[in-house]
Amino acid sequence: MCWVCTEMKKAWRYGALCMLLYLLALAVTAPARLVQRLLPEPVSMAGATGTVWAGHFLNLRWKNITAGDVSWRLGWHNGLPGVYVSTQGGPVQGDAYLGWLGSWRVSQARLTAQAQPLLALSGAMLPLDVQGKLTLFVKTLRFTPAACLALEARLDWREAQLGALGQRLALGEPQLDMRCEGPVVHGALRQTQAPLPFSAQGSLDYRGEYRISGQTGPTDALPAPWPQMINSVTRPAPDGQRIMEVSGKWTLHRR
Repeated sequence: MCWVCTEMKKAWRYGALCMLLYLLALAVTAPARLVQRLLPEPVSMAGATGTVWAGHFLNLRWKNITAGDVSWRLGWHNGLPGVYVSTQGGPVQGDAYLGWLGSWRVSQARLTAQAQPLLALSGAMLPLDVQGKLTLFVKTLRFTPAACLALEARLDWREAQLGALGQRLALGEPQLDMRCEGPVVHGALRQTQAPLPFSAQGSLDYRGEYRISGQTGPTDALPAPWPQMINSVTRPAPDGQRIMEVSGKWTLHRR
């Protein structure tokens, strides 16, 4: 009788081991399309290949924003688990490390886009033609649904140009540095090159409320129509500078 019990225990152990190995094999080879079940409802994807651990989407869509050639792989970054994500198609291209450990985190992200298409995606209504290449570097970002815990990022605008009424104005290379405090993201913008040096400070909170204040150099030497346009949205300062202060609420454009 004891011999029978011993054999049954061995059989159960072997069976449990085989089942565990089978489940591990299923997990390792789980198809990439299962990732779709983990995505929020507004996000859709197509053309999934690979596995949940390392896969590829032909395209990924969120509202009116589409990213193409999206790949990912699970791994470690700075001793923490995360996902390396890369996209090489669509209006925004780049790569980043994403993770979650008590809060969402983004590390070593680099995203690039042409200025005009990105302005259209943002929903900002400006009577200007915007040219140049935007590059966003995010060294670190940690946040929860309620607050931004840490942010160190910089946005570079290369070959920056503004166009209006058939006239173009070269700006140089504006740079925006960003940080956060709780639910508020703060930014400091500067552009020191002629013909229009300017600087600005601003904030944007989780509700979309924004405030911007800034100043530009004198506009007298600028060709038409730029002095009229700039003077219409700014006020003069005693030192000849022009001062601007605006506030409002920003919402993402939807189609």
